[in-house]
Amino acid sequence: MNHMNYFEPEKDTMSSLQHNKIFKYEQDESLKIKYLQIEPTNVCNLNCQFCSRKFKNQAPKHLSLPELERITDQFEEIRFIKLQGLGECFFAPNLADQLAHLKRRYADVRIMCSSNLNYRKTDGEISEVLENLDLLYLSIDGGNKETYERIRRGGDWDTCMATLSQFAKLKREHNEYSLNFIASGDNYRDIASVVRLAEDMGLDEVRINPVQDWTTNNRLTQSQNYCNPEYIEELRKWHFHDSPKCNVIVVGDPCFEYTKCIWPFERVYIDVYGAVFVCVISLDDRWSYGNILRQPLEEIYASQFMKSIRHGLKNNKPPIHCRTCSYKQLAPCLRSVKGDCL
Repeated sequence: MNHMNYFEPEKDTMSSLQHNKIFKYEQDESLKIKYLQIEPTNVCNLNCQFCSRKFKNQAPKHLSLPELERITDQFEEIRFIKLQGLGECFFAPNLADQLAHLKRRYADVRIMCSSNLNYRKTDGEISEVLENLDLLYLSIDGGNKETYERIRRGGDWDTCMATLSQFAKLKREHNEYSLNFIASGDNYRDIASVVRLAEDMGLDEVRINPVQDWTTNNRLTQSQNYCNPEYIEELRKWHFHDSPKCNVIVVGDPCFEYTKCIWPFERVYIDVYGAVFVCVISLDDRWSYGNILRQPLEEIYASQFMKSIRHGLKNNKPPIHCRTCSYKQLAPCLRSVKGDCL
């Protein structure tokens, strides 16, 4: 089988979270795939305020292990794999088998996964998943029952807390846990409660993500509607916060420009049906540029569509679907939080 040029990682002892801290957004024209994100299922039990599932019209599906094997056969060496999509990863019936396959397939790869914590699994089921998992993102968008259940529609706070406690209890030495908090105008006052929760449970990190509009056209996700002085001051406080128990970060690049976008250069997002997308934000079916279960990666990645996108971003002339990029729109707010670019 012919392959593209792939990234050959050097062995290192850095944790996944340490890699996140030093990562630089630089467009690599060698087009070596370093980061692969795969959706293991599109099934979810919540209807969250900010979720972009609403614009998709797909039949429920779990990615089968043979399908995952066909996908990974086209990637010889990559550095990071993240199982995440518009569904709840832990609803994939073969999640543990998928993670075991990835660990066997790649000698040195960071495997990440995400969860909404609104389900109950046995200790054995969770331990089987954690065996081959490096980094687990645990999503919680409220610091109390009222806020959480208002934002995570269909979610139950008590179930979330019970599952989070279970994960904390079963955490292994090689596992890292990051508590992911989407900060909006509706919940930013809960950040202190979430940080205390993470510290009390011995989690490694709290990631504060300013909410973004991922093609949902949701007024609540547009920065001009929530990035007020009080919100900015609260995020500034946590950006400069130094916790002795867990790392707290505000995610995002205040200096982001289109010339720093790396997705079409070194990252690939693949949904549960095998559709390949330009980036993780643009998951509208209009922006799928091929299907990896039906086409070779070389053909998809070298298409004229992808070439035009890379050319536009490199020259700071974004194609039409990049012009409303939420990373770009969020940059002014982040400059108020983190400081101006030098």
